Amino acid sequence: MRERRFTPAGFGRRRLDPREVYAYLERVSGELAVVHDALAASRREAAVARYALSRREADQPRGDDR
Repeated sequence: MRERRFTPAGFGRRRLDPREVYAYLERVSGELAVVHDALAASRREAAVARYALSRREADQPRGDDR
């Protein structure tokens, strides 16, 4: 997103202020980075929980071995 540049519209046409567009893209890019980091942390936590659960299940005696 940071690499995206907009071509200004020609004379007499409506156009967006490039500074506003770039500021918006910077904000969105920052927010996406935060979300990406949170997702990565969540995935790491889920992996740890899955591992702990599998270890707990492996350590428990099976009920059908009578």
